[in-house]
Amino acid sequence: MGELLPVGCVCFVSTYSKYDSVETGDVISFKVDDDMFVTHRAVRITPEGIITKGDENMTDDPDVVTKDNYIGKTVFALPCVGRLFGFFYALSGKITLAVSILALLVMGRFYRGKVKTQN
Repeated sequence: MGELLPVGCVCFVSTYSKYDSVETGDVISFKVDDDMFVTHRAVRITPEGIITKGDENMTDDPDVVTKDNYIGKTVFALPCVGRLFGFFYALSGKITLAVSILALLVMGRFYRGKVKTQN
């Protein structure tokens, strides 16, 4: 979305915040499709709904946010965590994770016999 919420960050959204409580400047999340969520800033509140825009976009979003597709307000975000999830979702990430777990199991088995206990 921009400097505040760069691409690849994970946003924590309060679903308890009411649609009617959204004010201009709030960062909100909403559904665009069944499998697509968007987090943008509310730039105007109209009788039809909330007009949103990404901070680095030149134009407003084409569709208004209504009570039906509103999810909630962004409370805080963790930068770059989404990129990590994306990496592990890809095949190369899954292979890396599997190899890492296997290596840890082998090392644990190997070092278990090497550790001496003191009485």
